[in-house]
Amino acid sequence: MSLDAFIAAAWNDHGDHPEEVADRLAGALDLLESPTGIPPFARIVTHVYGEHLARWSAGIALLESLRGRPQLDGDPAAAGAINRSVAALRYAGNLDLSLTHLSTADRIEVLATASSALAAQREWKRAIAAYEE
Repeated sequence: MSLDAFIAAAWNDHGDHPEEVADRLAGALDLLESPTGIPPFARIVTHVYGEHLARWSAGIALLESLRGRPQLDGDPAAAGAINRSVAALRYAGNLDLSLTHLSTADRIEVLATASSALAAQREWKRAIAAYEE
């Protein structure tokens, strides 16, 4: 199965079966054959582990495991996707609220992602605060 097909299936199934999709994501690292696959993979990992499961640390660990893979090969788009996704999960999980290391555009994306995840977890005050920030 190609990475594109895998990610499409994950998006299709995640709403009804988020735990199953999370397990599939964790076992799919071998599908990442080039840096271009990392941003869409990081996006679905962040969404499933954050918004659906609130498994912040597990999502962070999975994303961090991408850093040492040869497919990353210093690609700035791949590294940026991992950085933003990890920051969003850390922020939403109340593990690290500091975003000063990010550019303004990256902070906006992280806060929007975190706001959505927090709203899904019914943490309304934090979701609104992240959105307002």
